[in-house]
Amino acid sequence: MDFAKFKEIYQKEEVVHYPYRRIEKPLVSVLVVTYQHAKYIQQCLEGILKQQTNFIYEIILGDDDSTDGTREICLEYADKFPDKIRLFLHSRDNNIAIDGKPTGRFNFMYSLFSAVGKYIALCDGDDYWVDSNKLQKQIDFLESNDDYVLCSHNGTIVDEIGTGKTGQKLLSANSDFDFNAGDLIKRNRAATLTVVFRNFIINSFPDWITQFGGCDRSLYILLSQHGKLRYLNFEGAVYRLHRGGISVNSKVRDESKRVDAKLRKYYRQIAYQIAIDKYLNHKYSDLTNEMLKYNYLQIFLIQFSKKNFFKAAEALKHLSIQDMGSLKNKIKYSFALIFFR
Repeated sequence: MDFAKFKEIYQKEEVVHYPYRRIEKPLVSVLVVTYQHAKYIQQCLEGILKQQTNFIYEIILGDDDSTDGTREICLEYADKFPDKIRLFLHSRDNNIAIDGKPTGRFNFMYSLFSAVGKYIALCDGDDYWVDSNKLQKQIDFLESNDDYVLCSHNGTIVDEIGTGKTGQKLLSANSDFDFNAGDLIKRNRAATLTVVFRNFIINSFPDWITQFGGCDRSLYILLSQHGKLRYLNFEGAVYRLHRGGISVNSKVRDESKRVDAKLRKYYRQIAYQIAIDKYLNHKYSDLTNEMLKYNYLQIFLIQFSKKNFFKAAEALKHLSIQDMGSLKNKIKYSFALIFFR
């Protein structure tokens, strides 16, 4: 899928390109996706603008029609830095829903297709960078290592008001290491706000890139087919957990709705894992099969506990006798839920 096809399928309203004055072509395009981030976007933009580099970089700032004051802050910064910030003003009519929920996917993909830098860096509008040499370090690495297509680093997790209350790092690592698609299938090892990657696959995205959550991990898996991935052991950014963040699950009070949401998640993960396995030409089938078994097991347990025996049997077809034997205790617990709740 290229930019033209993307817009043909998903763009219902023209995206407004705010006036921008490019002096020379940037080496790096920094993508910032924001929506309802009035309390955070200034800190995000300041962290990017404070980067000390020996190259030109641009900020592609996409606002998803925020109503809390975020858009006004974005306009203020675009006016103040017209040679640095390219501001895209989006309409909610273009929003891409995944599993019935609005996402920032159109905003992100539009910015990704619009990037002109040799490299792309990412930072969501509610996160921020704290190392003023972050970009320089990562670009120095990629410029010196042509066989690498992406590098990332560590960071700190804070709560809504910006304290280190969680006491966590993004990764529990103390040295540099390489990772690959297999590692990413098991777990995303590169947080969005930490990555810089080469800009050379933007016209060759598979159609399913807009259909599943976790677009960042999918992007890294695609990149891994063109070169190596590297984690650099330094802390350069802060990831913010808050109720409006995409990684904070809203609490569903209705038990039935909560269970149904879980089921949709497991079915969606199965479709995603099948798509990834096919894209990777089954190179990591052992890993994807393990993930598939896990999800089919969860579906079996939930459907059985809901007394949806036909759907439980459908899930059971994907599990072997050995799988069932190793999961005997969980199955017994599912029986108990039916007869003793």
